[in-house]
Amino acid sequence: MPEFIQEEQALAGVAHATEPAIRRAEKEVENSTLAMLQALRTAKSVPGKELLRLIEEHSLSCEEYAEILPQAWSRVNKLTEALRTDLRGSGFKELPADAATQSGVFSEFLSSLGVATDLPQNVPTQVVALPSVTPLEPADQAIELGVLLDHLEQGPAKALQAGRRLQSELKEMVRLLQRLRASWPELRASVEGAFESGTHIRTKDLTQALKQVLQFRRQLSAAVPSIEALCDSLEDATEQVRQREEERLRFKAMTREVLDGQNKALAARVSAVLWLRRCGRSGAAKPDQSRFDVEQASEALERNLEAAKDMESRLVKGAGTVMKREACHQVVQRTVARLSVLRGKVLAAAETVKTARADLAGARRSSQLALTEARSPSIQIGSKSCKTQSAVEKFVARQRQMLWSSSC
Repeated sequence: MPEFIQEEQALAGVAHATEPAIRRAEKEVENSTLAMLQALRTAKSVPGKELLRLIEEHSLSCEEYAEILPQAWSRVNKLTEALRTDLRGSGFKELPADAATQSGVFSEFLSSLGVATDLPQNVPTQVVALPSVTPLEPADQAIELGVLLDHLEQGPAKALQAGRRLQSELKEMVRLLQRLRASWPELRASVEGAFESGTHIRTKDLTQALKQVLQFRRQLSAAVPSIEALCDSLEDATEQVRQREEERLRFKAMTREVLDGQNKALAARVSAVLWLRRCGRSGAAKPDQSRFDVEQASEALERNLEAAKDMESRLVKGAGTVMKREACHQVVQRTVARLSVLRGKVLAAAETVKTARADLAGARRSSQLALTEARSPSIQIGSKSCKTQSAVEKFVARQRQMLWSSSC
């Protein structure tokens, strides 16, 4: 390990330590840094002037990086969080770190038609266009179509995944840059002190700083070209998600308009079925259907309560009509008893739905702040969702049974 700075360069190094030097190219600075690391490991002495020049160049570069890197990190962070907020519950999948190759809803659709969607290992997962010239077999066309549609479906989630990855990398780079900026003045002072006294230099600290700055330069060179492209991708994905949300709201408004024109019992059943399907309870739960739609749930519960009130009124009127028009006392007694049992079931189911609606309203109030600040999705309402869904399921089942009993 080197112990002393070369004597013949000590005075020159001190004299020129603060003089501005001509900036060298990145590749030249990298090569000089590698040579200095080799000298620190093996040589008995190191070129002091070159060491000071390297420290000065890296210090100036770090100051320049400090002007652009935090801004880049802030932009990526802002776009990523905006996309994450819009993506949550929009119908798009938010992929985990190891889910880049998961199949989407279109693969499931093709599978339901009996078309195999398993791709060979050598087929790329990122497909941006379908071949327009080469004729393919129908099964191959279906596979490529499924891959393309899955790519479009998972595009926002993949953009978010890439944004979060780059966000984390830039955050670590900002921290490393802060440590490097704080270390250069102290290292420069220690080297200059070694010039004057001919004492040992801080080999370990110098080696660590040069290794870190070399790694930092390489990481930044690799990240810079992708930052602008990723920001554009995040903006496009955010716009795509917002368009999907607008379509969802338009569909909801059209559905509400259609249901308002139907009788209350039919509207209640359709509203409940639509909500249960969206929540994934009509079959296997899907990752892109994990959003708990509070508004749709409230509307489904409200329609079912209205249907329950309407059914209760019809049962009471039916019992009154039977008592007025039926002459046989035994028939009246059996019919009224049967209608009374049905009315009791309706009231019990309505009470269950009222309780679920109250729980949902309380959960909605308590989670409003968390939803506004775009934190973890459905923290407070998650525990309520299963109870509310179960209540509506039971009510729909009872309603079907009561309608069947009434028809008999």
